[in-house]
Amino acid sequence: MAMVVKGVESHLMSTTMGFYQASYGVGMIIGPVILGTVADRYGLTAGFSVIGIIGLLSIWYVLKLKESW
Repeated sequence: MAMVVKGVESHLMSTTMGFYQASYGVGMIIGPVILGTVADRYGLTAGFSVIGIIGLLSIWYVLKLKESW
């Protein structure tokens, strides 16, 4: 969590942490739904592959955002 607020102005820290916690909660709800839907139609291997691809795309996007700061 320290990485989330690193470099954030002090008056925005609570907003940053709130956004982080909200996005974490949404991911905990949507992730299993996506995996379950894909796994039901195409199998568990495809489900985990889709979740892995989403994770890799997320990492790539965060690194691109970090470069633009």
